[in-house]
Amino acid sequence: MEKFDDGKEVTMTLQEAMTLMGHGLSQYRVLLVCGLCFMSDSIEIGMLSFLQIKAREEFELSSVGESTLSSMVFVGEILGALFWGPYADRFGRWNASVASAVLMAAAGVASALSVNFEMLVSMRFIVGIGIGGLSVPFDVLAEFVQPRLRGRSLMAVEFFWCVGTMASAGIAWAMLERYGWRWFVAVCSAPVILALFAFYWLPESPHWLLVRGRQADAVKVIRKCAKANGRLSEFPTNLRLVREKTNAENEEQASLLETSGDHDEKESMNPIQLFQKSLWKTTSLLWVVWLCFGFSYYGTVLIMPKVLPNPDGSDFNYPALFVSSTAELIGCSIGFIIIDKVGRRWSHGVGYSLCSGFIALLILEGPPIWVRTAFIMIARASIFIASSTTWIATPELYPTNVRAAGHSWCNGLARIGASVTPYWGDSKYSLGTILGVYSGVGLLAAASSASLRETLGALLG
Repeated sequence: MEKFDDGKEVTMTLQEAMTLMGHGLSQYRVLLVCGLCFMSDSIEIGMLSFLQIKAREEFELSSVGESTLSSMVFVGEILGALFWGPYADRFGRWNASVASAVLMAAAGVASALSVNFEMLVSMRFIVGIGIGGLSVPFDVLAEFVQPRLRGRSLMAVEFFWCVGTMASAGIAWAMLERYGWRWFVAVCSAPVILALFAFYWLPESPHWLLVRGRQADAVKVIRKCAKANGRLSEFPTNLRLVREKTNAENEEQASLLETSGDHDEKESMNPIQLFQKSLWKTTSLLWVVWLCFGFSYYGTVLIMPKVLPNPDGSDFNYPALFVSSTAELIGCSIGFIIIDKVGRRWSHGVGYSLCSGFIALLILEGPPIWVRTAFIMIARASIFIASSTTWIATPELYPTNVRAAGHSWCNGLARIGASVTPYWGDSKYSLGTILGVYSGVGLLAAASSASLRETLGALLG
């Protein structure tokens, strides 16, 4: 352990300070907050296939009205993503995370109290706006973990998504028929309420603080987290952080850049930079991938009741739906093992390709229900690995000043795909045609993701 003279100022890059801080309780707390947000998102998405059918029965909806209930959630997510990302880059990751979660929790509980269809749709729309900001804590975790641990740490968050997916099916199985959809919706709001209490542990991103010229605040965050990890004694009393340390001649200039407020903050945080020469190709490819995976992923979730019908003629085959939802847990486990071994590009490309192939096999009408369940399990596991890798690679591909906006806007593209998919899944076309389009879109996602640069072990800009 390096010893420091407490009377002398010591300059460290942020990466050096985070390495010295170690990986421990502070990162696990951020992972918990991020995980609860992901669980909230997955439960809200998973409940849609149940809610839209029960709402159709109570409010006597047409097929268009039924699809609108799901699509308005995604429309809200699109608007939320457009807003919360730039907001987080301008005003901070913590502020955006808390505000979006408060909005989602309030509207989620209000949904259960809806007196008519219009109120229900409005509340689900506001829930969607809140969900649009839940990618921001993920970016905080990405900015808070050492490169060698980033892939697995971010993939670990996806286990919470899996729990949420299984929870939505399990809660529906346990209480939807007995207690009705209102109690079902209310219980599904629990994770985001828990997240509100856990936000106490979410620090502001030191990357963002340095970009904003808040040197002292960045040092405070590093010290607080080092204390939680039991490593505070290894830090000098007089610490100065810089984003990059080049040479002695440029060190003073770097320090002035980090601590001054004279640089044009509006320009440095402008999301239009996503389309500058160095980023336009990355942004274009990511937008295609996210749009395709939003359409295909949420499509596989929403069409499950059609692919796995209940033999007794009732609305849902709960056992088959629950078993198929466990496929995401399998996919997450596989992804956790391979993400830092095979890299991002292979995990993207192969995952989307496998999903496309097994969705195509569902077009066959001959296989029995257990074979079709196996097909959709493999498809869901594959697209889960691929989409989780997309989530991990996206913040790695963008610099700090536009990371939240870039990631959030990509998330918005996925929600555009997701907002279209209920109409396509409930369309008058044959099931084979519907599945064929989902399969083709998956292949497009595979080709585009394989064209992105590899970010395994890369330092964040």
